[in-house]
Amino acid sequence: MKTAAARWAAFTALLLVGCQSNSGPPPAPPAPPAPSSAEARWVPLRAAEAVALAELPATVLPTGGTQALVNPPYAGQVVRLHVRPGDRVEAGQVLVEIMMPTVVTAAGERAAARTKMEAYRRRLAQLRALEAEGLVRSVDLSEADMRLSEARADEQRASAILRSAGIGDTGAPRPGLDRGAVPLRSPIAGTVTEVTAALGETRDTAGAPLVRIAGTASARIEARAPERLMEGARFELVMVNGDPIPLRLVGVSPVVDPRDGSTAAWFETEPPRSLRAGLTGKVRVVPPTAAGLTVAPRSAVGRTSAGTFVRVRRPNGPAAVPVKVVLTSGADVVIDSPLSAGTEIAERVPESGP
Repeated sequence: MKTAAARWAAFTALLLVGCQSNSGPPPAPPAPPAPSSAEARWVPLRAAEAVALAELPATVLPTGGTQALVNPPYAGQVVRLHVRPGDRVEAGQVLVEIMMPTVVTAAGERAAARTKMEAYRRRLAQLRALEAEGLVRSVDLSEADMRLSEARADEQRASAILRSAGIGDTGAPRPGLDRGAVPLRSPIAGTVTEVTAALGETRDTAGAPLVRIAGTASARIEARAPERLMEGARFELVMVNGDPIPLRLVGVSPVVDPRDGSTAAWFETEPPRSLRAGLTGKVRVVPPTAAGLTVAPRSAVGRTSAGTFVRVRRPNGPAAVPVKVVLTSGADVVIDSPLSAGTEIAERVPESGP
């Protein structure tokens, strides 16, 4: 029995091997025909105003006039506070009154010097009238003139101290000056963010500022441009999760950065608006809206000795049309030609020959 079973198993194995050898692997599907090298890929010209030529990395710069620190020009004692954090102030508004003996002394010296100047002017006029009659000596005239010059020097020195404290020569007395209290005023319009002064304390010029003010001004944006900026182009500031902000070009640096060949360009928001210093984003460069300007792939522009051209798709075959390259940016070029947006052109053309 075991022998018969063994023979039957061997016969079955041989039968299976024979079937597999006869069936063979399934035939592979035929390969698709290779595309002809003569076939061209056609792409439409794009409207210039619908394409961003470049997106330049940009940073919002601190703007001068948006921060102000109020310090006493001379040592003194704080006698009155007029503001608190959060108050809105205008330029020229009084923030703090501080008693500064140096300023009060200068005010008195200026008044005294002016009194002397007036007296010496009258005396000098009298002496000159007597000189015509030969009744005065020249030395008396010289002495009176010298006294007048000394008084004028004293007046100028005292006036300089007062001007440094914000007290001009208006001829009208300043409130509190007779008591020694000099008003310190805000140099800008803005919001008070900090008041460190305390009534009765003595502060000098080297200490912490008495008041800090944050103002608002049109933001100034700096971007790095790898190529020259197209004349007439529009600019937009694109922030994270924000709508594009229109910009106007303020200036371009004449110096090229040797590290990457870029130049600095500066922009301001249009209309003016304030942005927090340090914010980063991108300045989008948009070509101007003008007849004849379209955008094509850089590879679509061919060159000959006669100039540049693109191949236009025509019913009777491709035709070379002369174009003028206005600006190159990355993989795109702005061209000036009689072709309109939507015209199909060959995506690639030979570098020479139409």
